[in-house]
Amino acid sequence: MITARRITSIAIGLTVALALAFAATVAARRQAAAAKPATLATLLPPGATMVLEAKDLSSLVRDWNASQAKTAWLQSANYETFVRSRLFLRLKDAYDEFATAAGVPPDMGLVSEVAGRESALGLYDIGKLEFLYVTRLPSAQAMENALWRGRGDYEPREVAGTPFYVRKDAESERVVAFAARDGYLLLATREDLLAGALTLIAGGSQETDSAATDSWYVQSVKAAGAAGDLRLVMDLETLVKEPHFRSYWIQENQSELKAYSSAVSDLVRTPSDLRETRVLVRATEQRPAPAGAAGAAAAAGPSGAATATAASATARAAAGTGTGAAAGSTFDDLLRAVPADAGLYRAWASPAAAEATHAAHDHTGQWHRSRRALRG
Repeated sequence: MITARRITSIAIGLTVALALAFAATVAARRQAAAAKPATLATLLPPGATMVLEAKDLSSLVRDWNASQAKTAWLQSANYETFVRSRLFLRLKDAYDEFATAAGVPPDMGLVSEVAGRESALGLYDIGKLEFLYVTRLPSAQAMENALWRGRGDYEPREVAGTPFYVRKDAESERVVAFAARDGYLLLATREDLLAGALTLIAGGSQETDSAATDSWYVQSVKAAGAAGDLRLVMDLETLVKEPHFRSYWIQENQSELKAYSSAVSDLVRTPSDLRETRVLVRATEQRPAPAGAAGAAAAAGPSGAATATAASATARAAAGTGTGAAAGSTFDDLLRAVPADAGLYRAWASPAAAEATHAAHDHTGQWHRSRRALRG
């Protein structure tokens, strides 16, 4: 016979057991959240000049391979021009060197195999194309690629209790190294970069120096706000001094870029379009965009100019270099006057008097020419 006292004891025991299980679950989730870095840039050693981050690289690669845009690009006149360019030939040389050192070509087949979800690539030398790539990939899947299958041809190494593999081509001196640990796949063209990343993963500390703690990176992402599906962060102050950057930068506006210390370009995908947003941080001011413009798409131009571009006519943008709430409020008031269907516009938070006069004179001249054309 089960007494009331016995029933009470069972109920108390079940309550305690459930409370302990709930506490253990919460603790485990908090521990997992703490272990997961806010950005994979925290796993890249410091010193990168560019950091490319993707929220889901595998889906981007898959969609690109199946897209009509890829087919159209490969058949376009622009592509024909590109394959005859010096830049393409330089990239082709690096491609061949990597293929020889790795024993496998870095084609879209390999890219698809090593593309995980959250991913980051740090470029450390744009001339030698030295990089480190880190992607979040389940351990079983990380071992299902041509690199892992050919690891017997690599020299084994170990750091922070993790084995990794290195191979070097004697002629080109190109190095390829890779490893897998804790749900990450890593690939690099420098042994020290891979070892540094494995040490960061093993340490688990978010306060350790990394690409994410470099000042140019911190300032850029703070100014840009929420990341897009694909984000490129650039150390312009260093890049503009590079001979290769000056030779191959397609915009050919290196002198203008010297006014900025860093930049961010975000690509956002929607079911109907692609939208690119850019933010440039001035070298002298290094101030983020006004609070009222947080999350908006922007690119700061000369004298605090903001230029917005988008693949759709509904793209909106905001930026500024003014300080304080008043500057942000004034800038937001101006932006409300921009037509909703504008695909491109420019605005200044604090232009020089000469620039404002020139802009007004230029647009007034255009208005008069349009009037004469209509009357004629």
